[in-house]
Amino acid sequence: MSSKGRKRDDALKGVSEYYPTPGWCVHRFIERANLPKGTWLEPCGGNGDIIQAVNDVIKKPVYWHANEIRSETEPALRKLANQVTISDFIAWETPPPGAPTQFDVIITNPPFSLAMPIIKKSLELADYVAMLLRLNYVGSTDRTPFFKEFMPDIYVIPERPSFDGEGADSIEYAWFLWSQPEQRKRSKGTIELLDNTPLAVRKAYKPLDFRVTDQMQLL
Repeated sequence: MSSKGRKRDDALKGVSEYYPTPGWCVHRFIERANLPKGTWLEPCGGNGDIIQAVNDVIKKPVYWHANEIRSETEPALRKLANQVTISDFIAWETPPPGAPTQFDVIITNPPFSLAMPIIKKSLELADYVAMLLRLNYVGSTDRTPFFKEFMPDIYVIPERPSFDGEGADSIEYAWFLWSQPEQRKRSKGTIELLDNTPLAVRKAYKPLDFRVTDQMQLL
């Protein structure tokens, strides 16, 4: 998800709206949120930036299933995930062969135009759902009925991330976290400000690509 230069960039990137997620955004969230161990799904896996970033800092055992709609990312994802599927996550009626029927955690940075259907599908399949979204995503007439019924906890990223390596985005971002199903149906949630990330660390981050090696370590 990105708002900076959307018309130009989406024309180049196509319907996948692929924007690599800076690892430091993931680090600050994982350090704060108390997510469980177990089987995690990245439904919009890209080249695996979120998976790598979680693995950098999490202290609990995680078994990764990565899904991505673009087949060219499969080699990169297989370096990081225990299982990989190439499919349209929103179209899942049941998980594809090899995928669990239920996940402990689903975490992703969804394409903006598909964020709501991805959120709703994720809530069907996981105990905890974490989505990286624009902070103002909660403010919309169309989305008001959903958020009045399923309000997440919101973890605000203090610094605006860069999704293209060419400067910070034009808007603030946050992690939206829905917890266990029996606690989701509510009209109020909490909001927290995550820790700052030094400028040097933010500038040093480079997204994963097809040249990723098993030895690569991200800040």
